[in-house]
Amino acid sequence: MAESLEKVDWIVVGQSHEILSRCENVAQFSKNALRHYANLDALMAANEKLIGVKFVVVIGIDANAAEVSSMVQMIKLWFSDAYQLIVIERKMSTEDLALIKKSGAHCLILENEFVETCKLEFITSQAIKGAYVPVKAAELKAGSRVEFEVFHLMPLNHKYLRVISPGETLSEPKRKRMQDVPEYYCHRDDVGLYAQYLEINADNTPEGRSTRCRAQFICLSMGYADLVLLITDQSATSSYEAGKKLYEKCRKTANELLTNLAIVDSTWDVVTVSAVDDFGTIERSPAIAAYAGLLSFTNEIGKAEDVILSALLCDIGFLELKPNIARKLAEGLSLTPEEQEFYGRISLVSLNRCLSRKIPIPEKMKPIIMAAYERVDGKGTQKLEGQNVPLEAQLIHFCRLVDQASHIKWGERRKPSSEEVKKSIIEKEYSSGKFSSLLLQKILHSKF
Repeated sequence: MAESLEKVDWIVVGQSHEILSRCENVAQFSKNALRHYANLDALMAANEKLIGVKFVVVIGIDANAAEVSSMVQMIKLWFSDAYQLIVIERKMSTEDLALIKKSGAHCLILENEFVETCKLEFITSQAIKGAYVPVKAAELKAGSRVEFEVFHLMPLNHKYLRVISPGETLSEPKRKRMQDVPEYYCHRDDVGLYAQYLEINADNTPEGRSTRCRAQFICLSMGYADLVLLITDQSATSSYEAGKKLYEKCRKTANELLTNLAIVDSTWDVVTVSAVDDFGTIERSPAIAAYAGLLSFTNEIGKAEDVILSALLCDIGFLELKPNIARKLAEGLSLTPEEQEFYGRISLVSLNRCLSRKIPIPEKMKPIIMAAYERVDGKGTQKLEGQNVPLEAQLIHFCRLVDQASHIKWGERRKPSSEEVKKSIIEKEYSSGKFSSLLLQKILHSKF
């Protein structure tokens, strides 16, 4: 009789009570099934019975680079699709880091950062939820050439089965067979090719324009996530050129998205359908940026490109928060005055992290990023007030409130319409001192 298979989202290999406890806490909060194995031998004895593994934490604190590299290679053989995060005790040489990455590791993080910041939450959200992107069967056209892999998620073993290979021309019989499954997937690395496919095979109906806009929004989200992961990755501390390329990619995609958001019937529907999460603030940055960029464009509040990029970057410092503060924010709990002060410094930390990686942020964007949590009445963390809080920064702050009031979490019912949410926030905040009357008047009659 065949042994039963066990679905496990992520596994931890190695011994450290503190790291294991941190992993168990995050896995429980995100409703992921976790299994711990003290060493490779224990994992090897169990790996044939495990299915669905998407994330592996390797505790390589006391091991040298060669030992860690060997562990990574073995795990890659057993779980080829899994994202591998390596925890190290101290900084390694460039050569050692390169060896581990070449072996198949995706990201390396220092032990103290793993335990004392909420970087783990973001990395797991990207590795587990963000690894594959939904593709609607109706978007694939007979006779079209598909340059990216298309997968079907098998319900029994939770593996992604390739149904279309790169360069394949989709036949009409195959397209008809595929209609039986409404949703397929492409890998996050192929999202750009997916967006190009939709442009080449353009459907100019309102629904088709929204679909292309959705794909561009996902491209922006993936590019932003890659930039954040680069800043987080301990092995990439000298990859300044890679950071510049990712920033430029985000800038280009942001402008393409803005052009399309201006012509779709409902920005609100495009963003709320595409951006769904359960954790924290930073995953929401692309949604906040899309709202802010569009309102900037339609109301001539600063330069839309500066606004959307500032909104993307101003919350990166969120990853430096202590896990207990991040958890309170995720659960909607009140912060202590000390925690609130720490939270209010996020924008400054964000700017410093970007500059330390030599991200080429224009000078005119820096005041916007730094003031993204300020109030015009001077009660913000930096005590800026009045015209010292740029309208662009106020707009980002406003759109953050809109997103908090409207975004959909897994299993929740759809929130009120964009107009209802915007109107209620303007009414609530009109005399609160957070925003200038000029900003609220400008956006009062704007539609998302």
